[in-house]
Amino acid sequence: MHAPHAVVAGYDGSSDSRAAVEYAAAAARDLGLPLRVVHCCAWSDAQTAVFTAAGRMLAELCEVLEPRYPGLQLEPIVLSKSPAIALIGESLAAEMLVVGYQGMGTFGGLHTGAVSRQVANQASCPVVVTRNAERPDGPVVVTTGPEGDAANGILRIVEPAKREPAGPADSPDVADAMRFAFAEASRREVALYAFQLSADTALSDELPDETFSGLLSEWQGRYPAVQAEGQCVARTQAVDRLLTATQHAGLLVVGTPGTGHGRGMRLGRLPSTLLSSASCPVAVVETSS
Repeated sequence: MHAPHAVVAGYDGSSDSRAAVEYAAAAARDLGLPLRVVHCCAWSDAQTAVFTAAGRMLAELCEVLEPRYPGLQLEPIVLSKSPAIALIGESLAAEMLVVGYQGMGTFGGLHTGAVSRQVANQASCPVVVTRNAERPDGPVVVTTGPEGDAANGILRIVEPAKREPAGPADSPDVADAMRFAFAEASRREVALYAFQLSADTALSDELPDETFSGLLSEWQGRYPAVQAEGQCVARTQAVDRLLTATQHAGLLVVGTPGTGHGRGMRLGRLPSTLLSSASCPVAVVETSS
């Protein structure tokens, strides 16, 4: 049985999955957690020779990681399951799950992006989907939207008149994704840019409203080292603006409405598009309902 709250990475030998391992290793080191590297073999491939080759591949990977991340506890494992099922299962005891967007397709690997999308849909922890190109010094970008956008996979912000007295930082609809975004920006020592999506096209490129500004101030108070800026963007321009932002970002964080069980299809149109077309890693974080 593996240690709870490990950082988990899926690996199949591809460049995208190697980027996932590097991202996960840095996160595990910074968080003081073990790194569990998972390689999956399909049931039809569950043969001694295949398992031996997979084990050798993970051993070689660990030999490379050990001097790069001294003191990091590594847990390489080969599972005879489909990649999606195995990684979704691993997410139950993971602090973070990191997978490459596209793999080699060998050893039951993460190919064509289908597995990474399924994992992002159904995992029980935040999922970071990486690509080969990494920008460790790039800013963290997080997106939020007005109430009612959750059905489209956009993190909700309740309008000021409807806000409960608990305060913006305590709203379950925003806390999880904002917490993850600020924690990652703090860990990576980079700036954070938050886009408030609005249905009003006239508000595009304006400063965020009072509620959203208060939200940023609340979280910046918890992470004072993080330089945070906010901007309002028209929802109709969201895809273009966010994809442009990912060309310079180190991470894009997207909140999605959860099912409450870590299961079920929860990615809407916007996060699905960002996941498939972003130029930087994308973190999918389930928000509380």
